Amino acid sequence: YRLLLANTHFKPAEIIWVLQQFNRAQIDLAAGQLRETLWVRERELNVAEKNYRAMIREKTGAFFRFAGEAGAFLARGRAERSVAALSNLCEQIGILFQMIDDYRDVFGGADYGKPALQDIREAKRTAIFIHTRTAIGPLQRRQLDRLFLQSSRTEPEVAWIAERMEAGGARRAQARKALALKAAILKSLERLPGVKSAAQPYAEALRHLVSGIATGLDVSAPS
Repeated sequence: YRLLLANTHFKPAEIIWVLQQFNRAQIDLAAGQLRETLWVRERELNVAEKNYRAMIREKTGAFFRFAGEAGAFLARGRAERSVAALSNLCEQIGILFQMIDDYRDVFGGADYGKPALQDIREAKRTAIFIHTRTAIGPLQRRQLDRLFLQSSRTEPEVAWIAERMEAGGARRAQARKALALKAAILKSLERLPGVKSAAQPYAEALRHLVSGIATGLDVSAPS
């Protein structure tokens, strides 16, 4: 807020538009976070992957979207085509970021920079959980459901869940989905307005961002 208000290059109407989009992103983030929290509180286990995607689009995609549309709006004089293109593209980058964050929580190891298996401890309904629940047999599924409905899980129980996620092929399945989304994003990036001209350095920065996000994915694990 302070940076925008202190910048004399932007008109009041432009500042208002950017702040409106920022407020929209905050509302979307809160909605996504609430949806994720309610799945746990209301003991919901049958979460469809399309609902998971909708949740992370709100929870994480919203602020990536805002960064893209606000930058395009302020840099290119409110060119509607550019704003819409960057908005959609950056929202997809946010979705990719969250998919890989969930992946690394289980399969990233101790070098990822934050405690491993935290999503399991918190019983989050991630795509890893959704895949595993459909991939394992009925006896293990009942055990998985029981553990996810508990108020907390012991470390041996967390380890058991992680083993089921590995054995159920979640590592390879989610890596393949993330890499497919990465490829789609990079393809969309080539179609951005102005990408071959003055915007080329920014497009290259986005390519590096996407490539940096989508590292360490293992598609060789058995499915």
